[in-house]
Formats: sequence, structure tokens, C-alpha cells
Amino acid sequence: MIQYPLPTLGFCAYSGTGETTLLTQLILLLKARGLCASAW
Repeated sequence: MIQYPLPTLGFCAYSGTGETTLLTQLILLLKARGLCASAW
């Protein structure tokens, strides 16, 4: 079996600009498309 590196996406922004809201919606969208997504 071929193993591929795990894709990683990062965000940075000033405090209070909506990063958490963006990531929450993005994770829901990715999961709806059958992708594995998480945040920590």
C-alpha cells in the first residue's frame, strides 16, 4: 500500500477576525464531502 503525506492547512489572523467561525464552517463543509477534518 502506498502512503501519502497527510495534507495540512494552517490559518493565522489577528484576534477577533473570525478564524474560529471560518474553520468551524470549513470543517463542516469538508466532512459533508466525506473528508476527514479536525482542528486543535
